[in-house]
Amino acid sequence: MDLSLSKFDLSVFVILTILTLFYTLLLSRRHSEKSVADYLLFGRKLTLPLFVTTLVSTWYGDIFGVTQIAFKRGINTIAIYGLGFYFAGIFFMLFFVEKARKMNVFTLPEIIQKKYGKTAYKLVSLMVLVKALPITYLIGIGLLIQKLFGLDLYYSMMVGLVFVIAYIGIRGFSGIIYSDAIQFILMYASVIMVVAFSYFKYGGYGFLDINLDGSYFSINGEEALSGLFIWFFISIMTTFMSPVFYQRCFAAKNTKVAKRGIFISLIFWMICDFCTVIGSMYASAVLPNSMPHEAYFNYALSILPIGLKGVFLAGIAATILSTLDSFLFICSNTLMYDLFNKKFVKNNIYKIGSLAVVGGITFFLAGHFVDDIDKFYILLRSYCGVTLAIPLMCTIAFGKFLSEKQFIASIILACIFMVVSDFVQSEIYIESFYVGALVSFLSIIIFLIMNNVKRKFLLKVVYESK
Repeated sequence: MDLSLSKFDLSVFVILTILTLFYTLLLSRRHSEKSVADYLLFGRKLTLPLFVTTLVSTWYGDIFGVTQIAFKRGINTIAIYGLGFYFAGIFFMLFFVEKARKMNVFTLPEIIQKKYGKTAYKLVSLMVLVKALPITYLIGIGLLIQKLFGLDLYYSMMVGLVFVIAYIGIRGFSGIIYSDAIQFILMYASVIMVVAFSYFKYGGYGFLDINLDGSYFSINGEEALSGLFIWFFISIMTTFMSPVFYQRCFAAKNTKVAKRGIFISLIFWMICDFCTVIGSMYASAVLPNSMPHEAYFNYALSILPIGLKGVFLAGIAATILSTLDSFLFICSNTLMYDLFNKKFVKNNIYKIGSLAVVGGITFFLAGHFVDDIDKFYILLRSYCGVTLAIPLMCTIAFGKFLSEKQFIASIILACIFMVVSDFVQSEIYIESFYVGALVSFLSIIIFLIMNNVKRKFLLKVVYESK
């Protein structure tokens, strides 16, 4: 199989990438930025088509991770990476969008400021900043550039970082919105091409059935029900803790656009999931001895003709960049707007400076954890995710239900118990993710009971005093 890339394919890749940059800068100039709403939320004028393209394209940055799992598990990947997100998206659309938009805030941490106060606001801002750092996406674009041009990984990550900062540094959220529209097209063109060419060359279900184990066609595969529940729980937490998700909903023209946009996005997510999983299954059938993390990539290059390989590469780059830019922008906003109270400045030095700071932090951590990313995930997904998810969801759903001190205590207690679970040896091992969620939930229940008892006691005192 020919896995080599011609100069023509590389030229197609470079040209499409540069055209995306110029198109973004050109269109985003039509959007004036005179306020914080303009810079952070597109003036709250995000239309349905742009809402869908930006939400969908932002959700698939970990393309190599998804195809790696699909290469080894097949249809089971839908259960791991799909069903939980579909459920969470529908639940968020039905019960959370309207409530979140009515708060009339600009960022996710601002919800906490409005309900609890400054101390909780700063704590949540710091946690959102750490959780949103796009470490894995920067590594992903670095690996892609390294594979294409043979550069050192660190130089490759730097090239990707500079490219992203170039189109969002000055234009803000509008730069992301317009780049996502192009990246959406490239992303779907790439994954659909792989499935189409696979079908015409090898055939459909019959080919896969002959060349793959039966577990590839099972929704639960060889995964235990408890394992599926973990992934389902993680998917829900990821959605409800995603500042990118909230930003799109805050930026929508109205609540109807946000709700319809989420529903349409779900359909596109299903299409993308289907294409990446089926494409990875073909890769497993044709190249069974390949390394899982690069099998889909190599298979696509082996089956696509010259010219379309370049389009595929641009699509893969778009998939990663569309997520990298959004999370980098979120981190920049959290640093400047939430932590340092720079609500809005027209001076581009502040904008580019904050992006450079969070970009530098991301680059440093990506270089440090590139060979051991799992360790960072403990901090990224668990300590700054599950400890905040339940208090945040309850706040949006029910309003202020604890005092500020109790809200902070529920987060700190969950963190403490997770640390104990991770670092103290025990005969019975329980995933710290569950420990954090359980302690967070129980602490909230205990605080509510305490508040209720206190309220009844005070009412009794007042009644008796009369």
